[in-house]
Amino acid sequence: MNRPPVFQQPIAREPKVEEAKVAENKDAPVQEASSNMVAVLENSSNPKHRNSELLKFLNKLNTGALKIEGEQLVEDATKMQEYEEKEVMRLAKEAERQVEEEKFRQEQEAHIAKLREQDDVDEI
Repeated sequence: MNRPPVFQQPIAREPKVEEAKVAENKDAPVQEASSNMVAVLENSSNPKHRNSELLKFLNKLNTGALKIEGEQLVEDATKMQEYEEKEVMRLAKEAERQVEEEKFRQEQEAHIAKLREQDDVDEI
């Protein structure tokens, strides 16, 4: 008595699922590396690093707005629009950060000048 198996998965579906997983995983190393580099550049004390073209490019890779296919960069229009919206917010935060840093620098300079004045008075 040969009975057919009660449950059989269609063979045609399995490769599609696997192909989707491979496609997702294919971008993972690029996104992970770009994510690490983005974090370093965004947290840099140097505003040139925080506003560099490299940072913008890495953010595009990290968000999926740009993908590497073979030896070419391919743009995803939907994700590029999302990237651009996030970039506007990032630039606004960066501008605020630069204002705060300049304010802090000026306060430090004023404090140092005051200390120098006190030293000059003490010497007289």
